[in-house]
Amino acid sequence: MTNHRITETWKPIVGFEGLYEISDFGRIKSLDRMIQRRGHTKLLRGRLLTSSVNGAGHLQINLSNENKKSFKVHRLVLEAFTGPCPQGLECCHNDGNHVNNHIENLRWDTRSSNIMDRVDHGVSNRGERQGSSKLTEDQVHQIRTLCKHSDIPQREIGGMYGVNQQTVSKIHTRIRWAWLE
Repeated sequence: MTNHRITETWKPIVGFEGLYEISDFGRIKSLDRMIQRRGHTKLLRGRLLTSSVNGAGHLQINLSNENKKSFKVHRLVLEAFTGPCPQGLECCHNDGNHVNNHIENLRWDTRSSNIMDRVDHGVSNRGERQGSSKLTEDQVHQIRTLCKHSDIPQREIGGMYGVNQQTVSKIHTRIRWAWLE
């Protein structure tokens, strides 16, 4: 049996060269450096750093040179290994897993492509998963059925479900909840 070793490649983090490096696996380390403390020079040993998950589910890390600032790990990986983000694009995760920051899982792409990825991976906050939704998918199906197969006015249908006539009309014409069959 052949023993295959996967090698991890490290590159400087843009804007923090000589202080931090990032790997193509999305790991971050600080580098050895000399610091001045109370008139003495001291060696500060580098180490692997721990990132945290932000409110959107992405890994983030605090880095500092003169000031401390928070960065999303996926952006740091792409910037180090592919260059700066092209105008109008953003970082996308190919597998929909926001903590998988391996370079092969990341790409620069459009906002609409990123949104479609979230839909394809089942992590989109639309419909009843969106916090302010007044309706469930079942209720939307019921509204469409009533609009299509009854003589009940849309204003009255809206009253049955706690929404206005315009919302019922947009559901019926698939302006709202368009993805729902």
